[in-house]
Amino acid sequence: MKLIRLLCCAFIALPFFQFLSVISVCAQVRHTIIAATGDAAPAGGNYVGFLNTLAVNARGQVTFDARLGGPSATGVFVNDGNTTSAIALGPDPTAANFNFVSTPFITTRGDVIFNADTGIFRGDGRTTVALVQNGDAAPGGGTLIPNGYAANSQGVIAFDAFMTGGVNTEGIFRNDGTHTVAIALDGTLAPTGGTFLFFSSPVIDEYG
Repeated sequence: MKLIRLLCCAFIALPFFQFLSVISVCAQVRHTIIAATGDAAPAGGNYVGFLNTLAVNARGQVTFDARLGGPSATGVFVNDGNTTSAIALGPDPTAANFNFVSTPFITTRGDVIFNADTGIFRGDGRTTVALVQNGDAAPGGGTLIPNGYAANSQGVIAFDAFMTGGVNTEGIFRNDGTHTVAIALDGTLAPTGGTFLFFSSPVIDEYG
């Protein structure tokens, strides 16, 4: 009988201990406001709203997109825990290169990949380079009109795109920052039989 009571006490004590552990962990959590509507944006104007894309890397850097109240309408930003910097603006009153920017992702190095009305780009706050742009040559012929993308922590992306001027009209592609290769094209044979018809929402793992 004593053994049964001891076992019962042990089973009761274990969940209680786990509960106390959760309370202890929660007590150590610290929340920091990175940006809020009405706050001044680092490149001018203020945050009007947020486009609900957030990404964080292993170094704790956070990137996000926002709607702005002048002089730009949209922006992609990064916060390092202390300061927030602009990565890209749409439109950018100084560079006049984008009309709209959104959907950022941040790599382990701190580079930010984002969508713009003219393609998919990578920036670090100082320089911006195109990974793929509207009108780039498509592998296999024709030209690309890139849509959505997915990226891994090394900055390799997979993206879907429409194609014009060639045999194929749509495909999934991979870009490592230098080269674009086709992963799958509409009208080509699928591994499970038949042919690919259309694509959406690619993903990519850490091996690329």
